[in-house]
Amino acid sequence: MASPSRPDPNPPAEDVLLRGRASPRPASALLEGLRLLTRLPGRGPRGIESISRVPWLFVPLGILIGLLWGMVLLGGTLALGPLAGAALGLLALYGLTGVLHFDGLTDLGDALAAPPERRLDALRDHALGAGGLLLGGSALLLLIPALMSAAGGTRPLLLRLGVLVAAEAHAKAAMTVLIGLGRPMAEGMARPFLLSRRPHHAPLAIGLAAVSALLWLGPPGLALTAVSLGVALALLALAHRGLGGVNGDVLGASNELTRLAVLLSAGPLGLL
Repeated sequence: MASPSRPDPNPPAEDVLLRGRASPRPASALLEGLRLLTRLPGRGPRGIESISRVPWLFVPLGILIGLLWGMVLLGGTLALGPLAGAALGLLALYGLTGVLHFDGLTDLGDALAAPPERRLDALRDHALGAGGLLLGGSALLLLIPALMSAAGGTRPLLLRLGVLVAAEAHAKAAMTVLIGLGRPMAEGMARPFLLSRRPHHAPLAIGLAAVSALLWLGPPGLALTAVSLGVALALLALAHRGLGGVNGDVLGASNELTRLAVLLSAGPLGLL
């Protein structure tokens, strides 16, 4: 019978080495992070050697990613109207970032829908099941009207672009919170991140996202930070209780759910 993964009191030697590595060059980490989070082309093999030691750099990368797909959404709105703009924004979002994180969301849905003793097996099985279809489909059904609200909003264009940027920046901050506080599972792509973390990584990521939102959106931007932190902590508790720890699927799900939560919160806060 499969059981939730627990921390190893006697970690392998390579895990000890991961914890003791020196800080990488920022340029190398940013390049690795950009290739991990997007489908942008680049030379050389893809890796996480550098970015796994400075995951707070996900936040500035999120700002860049949000700017790129946000400008497509709003540019399409100006040229073709809100419906077409939202559709172009959705295509730009997943065309730029790929579906790696969305796949994590559907895998998490399948795992949570399975009996407790089969959840880890369901997490490893990449075939789409009913739980993944329900969670992923629900997220998409909520994301589309959220993007339409941003496209057809009445607030200034620059403010609405700031909301889209904040959604992506806070999605990446939520991932870093899970990296900083999560219990590492025995295997998976996320393990090097969790074993290389430092106490300042999560606060720094949240701080960067909060400052960027405050400067662009004013005080309501801090409410978006609170929303993202709430999603991250709720998902952390769910992952620990239901799965025994955090892996790459949980990180991907946090990215998708936090982006969605921030976008849905922006309207009631008067930012759209």
